Amino acid sequence: MIKNYMTRQVYSDRWFAWTIAIIFIIFLVTWGAVEQYSIELDATYGGATAEVLTSAESQIPTDRITLRGSYSRFYKFPKQFFNESSVPTDQILKVTDAQYLSLRSMHNGLAPYTFTRIEYDKPVYGATTPTGIKVGDAAFPKLNGSHPRWEVMAHEGGHNFFGGTSSFYSTLATPYPFLQESFAVLSAFYTYHTIVQNQAQYGLTDTTIKSLRYDFKNGRAYQKQQYNLYISNGSRFDIKDVLTSQALDYKMIMLGEQYGWKKYKKFTKAFDSNIEPNFTFHKDGVSDIEQSTYVVAALGVAFGRDFRKDFKELNFPVDGTLYADVFQKIILYINR
Repeated sequence: MIKNYMTRQVYSDRWFAWTIAIIFIIFLVTWGAVEQYSIELDATYGGATAEVLTSAESQIPTDRITLRGSYSRFYKFPKQFFNESSVPTDQILKVTDAQYLSLRSMHNGLAPYTFTRIEYDKPVYGATTPTGIKVGDAAFPKLNGSHPRWEVMAHEGGHNFFGGTSSFYSTLATPYPFLQESFAVLSAFYTYHTIVQNQAQYGLTDTTIKSLRYDFKNGRAYQKQQYNLYISNGSRFDIKDVLTSQALDYKMIMLGEQYGWKKYKKFTKAFDSNIEPNFTFHKDGVSDIEQSTYVVAALGVAFGRDFRKDFKELNFPVDGTLYADVFQKIILYINR
């Protein structure tokens, strides 16, 4: 009796174990379809380190791949993006790494995250996330002469490096495009010029630099077109209108080209969170005149020049009293 009982117990235990195992497998398959779990495998894809996700390991489409750079990562991104590019995959990662490092340098070591997580979101052109950026089909190389949309990626990163490192910037800039969009465009062009000037440091080939030149040449031409459109429309200053932000960003591009891009390392300090206690003008909300005055003063400090006349010609309002106050306080903060 004891022997028969023990035999039945062994069979019962085995049946229970197999039942649990089957339930667990069903759970994994079902959960994987929703949560897209994966097992990571090291592989090589275009000279880059990759985590290949196969159908046996994950329920996500097999045309996706995760590519890891030192300061950037394309997370579960369509292989099509890289296949369309005239720039090799390892060089793409070197550029996105360089964009991160350039933005961190622009902000004097401040960064919103330790690396840029680049995700795919089909309907968007470019967008920000708390940990990086999103890129959609409209920004794929096939639609840009086989070149990645470098400016789009750096532009979105620029949003994060300003907004993700300073609450004072957010107070000044949100919710309108005037400062937000112009600073993002400025950030993108800062990365471009910094990367081109330090090609060897970032390990970039001449072919990659040509790709960057192609994309930013087109981007600059567009911003110039919008700047001229702002003027031809009567220079109607409106912080709610993207066209006004484009007048500002093109002006800042020209200043960088004429006087040097490194000056913008000082400019970003004028928007640090730690400078905020020096001011009270923003306590009751920030007006369009205050936004305009502050950015013109910040540019003046950064470049050591008085740009009030230049911006008044574009109908940018500048309050004389506020300008004098913030100009001196920004100088003291930067030179402390």
